[in-house]
Formats: sequence, structure tokens, C-alpha cells
Amino acid sequence: MEKVLKIQSLSKNFGSINAVRELSLDIPKGSVFGILGPNGSGKTTTLGMVLGVTRPSSGTFKWFDESLSFRTKKRIGALLETPNFYPYLSAEKNLKIVATIKDLKNPKIDEILETVNLHDRSKSNFKTYSLGMKQRLAIASALLSEPEVLVLDEPTNGLDPEGIAEIRSIIRNIAEKGITIILASHLLDEVEKVCSHVAVLRYGDLLFNGTVNEMTGMDGVVEISAEDNEKLKTTLQEFTDVDGITEENGKLILTLKGGANATTINQYLAQKGIYANHLVFRKNSLEEQFLELVKNPTA
Repeated sequence: MEKVLKIQSLSKNFGSINAVRELSLDIPKGSVFGILGPNGSGKTTTLGMVLGVTRPSSGTFKWFDESLSFRTKKRIGALLETPNFYPYLSAEKNLKIVATIKDLKNPKIDEILETVNLHDRSKSNFKTYSLGMKQRLAIASALLSEPEVLVLDEPTNGLDPEGIAEIRSIIRNIAEKGITIILASHLLDEVEKVCSHVAVLRYGDLLFNGTVNEMTGMDGVVEISAEDNEKLKTTLQEFTDVDGITEENGKLILTLKGGANATTINQYLAQKGIYANHLVFRKNSLEEQFLELVKNPTA
């Protein structure tokens, strides 16, 4: 798969503090790539380095197989901090000023305002906007240059649940246009709902790098019950593909060995003349995997 960004052994030290240590990552084209970690994990420092805002202590990175330059920067839209908009000017006029500063010819302001759900308020002064609307206008400003990659640092920070949901929807819509999105966040729910790939950082170290599905895993657990749970439990204890059985709220919770799934469980029980009245595969959540990873980073 084509990569838009390749990071190799990137490090940043602030005196004796190692903000980022030997970070290596590849960002696939067309992905929504989440950089996940608590505050102080090195997310913003990493974005600052690859965008040319912060000088690395060591290591290299390349955008589109090239070193960072004016030409490559034009292919990247970034939002590390909320831009300073003029409070008594409309969204439309503010974006025209941003386009002039960036020397953009014929920017698609109406189309971009439609993308961030601000077209109906395009004539309203910025000072009348809610926090969520201000954040959406900031995203619009990053989209003005029609970038191939959009970089967002904590885009839902400080927003209420409605504002968070709207930003998520906008991110999905932008990704559907073929734009690669790199998203730094400390919110597990945010990454799980919008990202295809995730890298987990802690104290500057990379703990995991892969798809969200790879991180959550396909093992999970199976919830099952029958009219006679004791007979069900005894029968399942004899099934070699079941690794463990616990009980929770009147249901049996099965951990399975590799290759087993809800279908194989159902087939086995049918052969034994037992029919489940409840059978659900419960995949591990990103939160469960993240907490396990942070608790035991060498696992």
C-alpha cells in the first residue's frame, strides 16, 4: 500500500526529557490514522516534527517519498492550533483572508463550508459561533488548499457530545473524498469510531502500530446461555476449542482458542443436542486493549 508519510527512528529531546524516542511509522494513503495516547505521550511533538514546526533531535521522515519542502507542504492541510479568526467578520470573509494569505487561486469556499456543515451560517460573524462551529471553521481553513493529507491535533478537545459527534461525521465525510487523515487524540472512543489505523504512544515510546481491528483483536469472548446452563457448562468444558468459562449475569462467558468462533460453538452444541437461546460474539473494545497494553507494554 502506498505511504504518504514514512517516519524512521524519529526522536525529540527537551533537555533530559525524551518526548519522542526512536519512533518509526508508515501512514498508508487513504487511511484515517489515529495517534493515540494520554497527554504528554508525544503526540503533538510528533506532529510538530513532521510538519516542520519542531526540529527533531534525530531520525528522519518523508512526505510522499520526499523531504519536507514548500512543495510538499502545499499537499498537506494541518490544524495544530485553532487559527486566529476575525471576530466581527463572517466565516466566508475569514476564509477569503486565509486564502489570500496562502496565495490560493479560486478557493472552493462554498464547497468547503458545505463539507464542514457551516454553509447556512457562512454570513454570520465568527463571534456568534459556538465552540464546535469555531472548530469546524478551523478545519475548513485547513481544507482550503485542497490537501491530499489532513493533520488534526485533538480536533474534539473541549467540545460537548453533540460537537464531538459532528466533528466525527465531518472526518468520515472528508475521508470518503480520498483524503488521508492523521488524527492525534487521547480519546479512545474517538479513535475507535473514526480511525482505520492506530499507533499508541506512551511517554514517547511506540507501544502498538497497526489497524484498529488488529488492536482490538478477533478473539474476544462469546456470551452464551441455554435453558439448562449447568448442562451447557458441562458440555462446553469437554470442547477442546474452549479455553475458559466464567459466569456473568446468568450467562456463560467463553474465551476461545485460535480458530474457534461462535459458529463452531453452535455446531458443536447442536451435535450434542443442546440449543442456545442466547449466543453473541463480543469483540474486545479498544479501551480494553489499550488499558492492557499500557499496563503491560512489553506484552
